[in-house]
Amino acid sequence: MPLSALILVGSALAGGGDRFAGFDDEPAPRSVSVTLSPLRLMGTPMYGLGAAPMLDGAAELRLTPTRSVSFTGARAIGPEPAAREYGLQVREYFAGDFSSGVAGGARVTWENPDVMRMRSDAMRFGPFLAIKVTMALFTIEARGGPEVTLTPQAVTVAPAVDVSAGVSF
Repeated sequence: MPLSALILVGSALAGGGDRFAGFDDEPAPRSVSVTLSPLRLMGTPMYGLGAAPMLDGAAELRLTPTRSVSFTGARAIGPEPAAREYGLQVREYFAGDFSSGVAGGARVTWENPDVMRMRSDAMRFGPFLAIKVTMALFTIEARGGPEVTLTPQAVTVAPAVDVSAGVSF
């Protein structure tokens, strides 16, 4: 039997086709993204300090190809007592996707929450527009929009801008 016939029979028994089939396929889309930002580059004013630099983290869960929910946490770097915040965001990606794209959504954030007393120093909420770019393990995101801040003393409305960069996996 000639060598070409053996190769043909062996190829048919092995499933035939290209031996590199599947190597060019796109990887399965991620369903969870955890981003750790060593520094939130800009943020909303906290405690009259202006834009306090913060250590920032987020866990984003993809619900559909264009929708997600994100749980966030941050801790201020600087004067004592260190401010901290926890939040929740819902997003709709209308350009791009979960990894990199333009999203609109809504967020709510609690500053220095006291779970035992069911209170917080401030609660912020509002709509936002975000641009997120992920390259390999590096993510940078910019968010902005109007934000309502509720404190025991007052209710204010002001623009809010956040820019964070970090490692995403």
